[in-house]
Amino acid sequence: MAVSFAQLLTPVTEAEAEALLLALLEALGFPASSWKKFRVPRTFVRLFAQLYADSRTGFTNIVQSRLLGYARGDALTYLARHMFDRERAPAIPTEGVLLLTDDGGAPYDFEPGQLVVRVQGNDGIRYTNTNPTVQRLEVGGTLSLAFKAERTGSGHNIQPGTPLEFAETLEGVSVSAEADPGSGTWITTLGADEQSDESLIQACRARWATLGAGTEDAYRAWALEGAPTATKIRVYGSEITEPGIVLVLLANDSGSATIDEVNAADAVIQARRPVGMRSVGTSAASPNVVTINATVNTYLTRAAYLAALATNATQLQRDIQIGEPLYRTRIEALLHSPGSVRNVVLTTPASEPIITDEQIAIVQLGTITVNTLVRP
Repeated sequence: MAVSFAQLLTPVTEAEAEALLLALLEALGFPASSWKKFRVPRTFVRLFAQLYADSRTGFTNIVQSRLLGYARGDALTYLARHMFDRERAPAIPTEGVLLLTDDGGAPYDFEPGQLVVRVQGNDGIRYTNTNPTVQRLEVGGTLSLAFKAERTGSGHNIQPGTPLEFAETLEGVSVSAEADPGSGTWITTLGADEQSDESLIQACRARWATLGAGTEDAYRAWALEGAPTATKIRVYGSEITEPGIVLVLLANDSGSATIDEVNAADAVIQARRPVGMRSVGTSAASPNVVTINATVNTYLTRAAYLAALATNATQLQRDIQIGEPLYRTRIEALLHSPGSVRNVVLTTPASEPIITDEQIAIVQLGTITVNTLVRP
């Protein structure tokens, strides 16, 4: 029986294989439809059906592993490495600077790795201090300490102002994620999940563009090769620059790209840019930091509401693209997203759309301040 290429791409279940074998036996003159289950003839049919289903599934996996549009998981990793010279970017932990404030308990001396900070109501998001030497928090003072997430993944890229607490109570000391005025974030190294199948497929497909002479896809591929965590890339030519000048803008799942991402992408781009180009600039998209203030009437506890809001705000930031405006209705939907919300009053931002330059800016969520009114 001939099997088409389309059929090779579709695995066969044991039930489908058994039905096929019974139909073939009937066509050959065997009374297969009358064979009762668990009797010897039907048992042999089921055994052969299982073997056939397993062999077809294995063969389907082999076929799919050689096709970029179908390969997934480990098969895609090997295909990208050996056919496209692309490695799947590994997961990395978030690193950043948190602010410790003395409220009457200092002085304290902090050893490296002594402190564990977590998001309020969410013990799955935890950070440990990484200062190389002992650091002191003086009476009535503040101390900026470097922290690193205990796990890898983009879920630890929390927004500035997300409520934090110490895993073990530290009397008279509070901790917060304060945005740096320059970058608009507390994060110094962006946490990232292992590169997704979709992103790796995109990088492999863009590989062919690098054989050309400076196409838009080529610049995109070069930027991704240098900075795989730069998940948002826009390439501009003469529509916003002068002829012979290209501008490559980068952003990531937390907003504007980091300096390290820009430098890594630029190193690859400058090494491969076409001869004759006057200039190719690589830059982070201009961060348009949005501060949110609202009053929420919710049936949830404050801790439960804020924990869910922090997770959903991280997802919203991932979805926002370079040049995409952010409307108040979308912010209101974010504030409603934890569920069990009766009413939302959004006071800031007061106008829309929220973006300063649609061509080079990216909306970056800043501090989210919520006055939650818990109903009985």
